[in-house]
Amino acid sequence: MRYLPFKCLLLLALSIASVSLSACSCLPDAFNQATFEKFAFIAHVKITSSKEINGPPTSPGYWEAERIMHFEVIELLRGELTLEAIELDHESSCGTFIEPEEEWIFFAFQNKSGTLVIAPCTPTTVYRNADEQRVDYYGRPTRTKAWLNDYCEVSIPGVTPSGPSAFTSYYSNGQLEERIEYLDGNKNGKAVWYFKDGNLLDERYYSKGRRTGLRRHYFKAGELDFEQEFNWRGELVRELNMKGKYQEYSCETLFNVDSGVDTEICYRENGKPLHLRKEIDYHPIERKDFNEKGNLIHHIVYGENWEHKILLDSTKIN
Repeated sequence: MRYLPFKCLLLLALSIASVSLSACSCLPDAFNQATFEKFAFIAHVKITSSKEINGPPTSPGYWEAERIMHFEVIELLRGELTLEAIELDHESSCGTFIEPEEEWIFFAFQNKSGTLVIAPCTPTTVYRNADEQRVDYYGRPTRTKAWLNDYCEVSIPGVTPSGPSAFTSYYSNGQLEERIEYLDGNKNGKAVWYFKDGNLLDERYYSKGRRTGLRRHYFKAGELDFEQEFNWRGELVRELNMKGKYQEYSCETLFNVDSGVDTEICYRENGKPLHLRKEIDYHPIERKDFNEKGNLIHHIVYGENWEHKILLDSTKIN
């Protein structure tokens, strides 16, 4: 376990702001000092057990189910070391649904009696499932953990401030989980992640701390999930999402970082285009639809205020 860094220890003297639980926004728009100071306890933990202490009864809409969560602290980033907390509303639609053997990033506050409380609609989020696999919801919680480590100036094991170095981590079975190359303290070179069985999960490249080149992300069975391409400035310029678990068709998106125009092309199983869409800041500019032979059958362009003009509307093209 890594103990509370000095910078974070100083912040314990600051007053704790009130926590709003009125909406399920969960992840703040941006992490900052106010986000950090809002909670009495922030830590990376592993759940060991849980015990129901209040409900849930059978009546619908009951959101007061409570459990005592027992856990081991992997990394303490704010607050005093503790091994248990109360989990609120775990049966509600916004519940945390914490299970034993999972790893979580806890953002907990204290109730009037001084007990630590974990609640829905806070940045609290699962980090690894019971099979030790990281759970990644559109970059969360990986970004959450990275932000906390950076904010608290947590040193990365194996990484040196000068020269080449690397961070590595392993699963409990000895399989390499992650290896990231660094140069002068910045990510530089190849970064790879593996499933617990040894299959490749994710492969990325960095140059002086910036993403560059291709990133490929895989399903557990080895199939490509998605592919991204970054330019030398670290900007995303292309993304390919394969047909599979999450979508019906394979789609490729081209991002024009200068004009702001995004172009998405989706493909049928036979490799022919299904449709093409162009938009800027989520506002549509143009759409084209194709038949199974790849021939254009519908073409529409958009102006301001969703005004549009149909240039082609035909189902008779062979």
